[in-house]
Amino acid sequence: MEDYLSVAAEVVNMRLVSEVDELQSEDNFFGPEFTHQVFGQKDDGDEMKIFGYKNLCVKLFYAAASLHSYLSIEYDEVYSGDTEPDDIVKAIMEYMIPEESNRGALSCTTSESQFLDKLQSENSSFVPLGREVTRYSVAGKDFEIFMYDGETPGAIEYHNRMQFFTIWYIDGANYIDISDSKWKVLSLYQREETGGTTRYIFVGLLTLYEYYAWVQHIRPRISQCLVLPPFQRQGHASRLIQEAYNYILTKKDMVVDIAVEDPAEEFSRLRDAIDVSNCLKQISHVDMVCAPSRPFTDAIFAMMKEKLRLGKEQARKVFEILQWKFLDKTDRKAVKCYRLSIKRRLGQTHWRNKSDKKKQAKFLKPEEIEALGLDVDDDTGSICVSFLASFYIDTFAYRRFVQTSRINIRK
Repeated sequence: MEDYLSVAAEVVNMRLVSEVDELQSEDNFFGPEFTHQVFGQKDDGDEMKIFGYKNLCVKLFYAAASLHSYLSIEYDEVYSGDTEPDDIVKAIMEYMIPEESNRGALSCTTSESQFLDKLQSENSSFVPLGREVTRYSVAGKDFEIFMYDGETPGAIEYHNRMQFFTIWYIDGANYIDISDSKWKVLSLYQREETGGTTRYIFVGLLTLYEYYAWVQHIRPRISQCLVLPPFQRQGHASRLIQEAYNYILTKKDMVVDIAVEDPAEEFSRLRDAIDVSNCLKQISHVDMVCAPSRPFTDAIFAMMKEKLRLGKEQARKVFEILQWKFLDKTDRKAVKCYRLSIKRRLGQTHWRNKSDKKKQAKFLKPEEIEALGLDVDDDTGSICVSFLASFYIDTFAYRRFVQTSRINIRK
């Protein structure tokens, strides 16, 4: 039966298509990063596998602009035993939402001819939704960022096509309902001029939600940020984040702070780079404000919040990165003082957490304590390991960040 098992991440391939003849080409395919949300999750944590097909190949073709899609499934042989083969079409189509503009049909089809009709009729006439925010060039190619929300005509259906990519590339992603006008979406496209015709290719997106904050304020939270694999490592994600910041700061008087929803490590690193870069540009005498000998005070936090609307935790992180940047690395005493300051800060946090756990335990039953993982009797073990790990991550990550950041953080 092993011949009928296929690793989902290896057999699922996607491609953006602008011309009819590109459908026959084997070039420029890209695979998913996550498949468990579509094909299920195994309890043993093993690679997700699709059962029932020998030499399986699943291809998803997307119209590069309109994002209508065509699902093609190829295999040499299907399993004919007692176990039913996995229903690949059903698993994928469950994420497709019926469209009123298409008489209730799904945006994805298994008919090549239907897809080609859509491709020819829509790709050449497609205009991105919403308003243009900015345009820029990378390696001689032109890119444009647009912003829209649920009140933009056609936005809900188009966004439903777009956000299927988030299922493949953001772990634990869920569809969002942009009919709620508090959702704002930044969409990024490559723009091409071909024979006097402007053509767009979808590159990525960023979503943010404007949460209410008492009394008449908002607390914007970046929810999703995605750049498709063919366009990654070109600086597009940083452009999307910066444009989100620029939009949020147009409402500066209403904004409490800017948050990020459950960020991945790579996204956190990118955000840190952008925040550090913005600090260097917008805070006067930043080398003195973030001098290695200075503590992080309420006044410094207030300054960073006023300029950039950073929350306290993020502001402290940016402050400590800048301290490392301006630190004289040849001064052993100064380096030691810097390390000790971070150590004290982490120590206070961990022991405060320890105290909080003991307070919680007073109101819980033993089985509840065990279920929550509150090691209230462990005064040295896990607390110290966690503390030392955080200390290592913070100090050495700051050094590596300053040395390797792709964003210019020079003053």
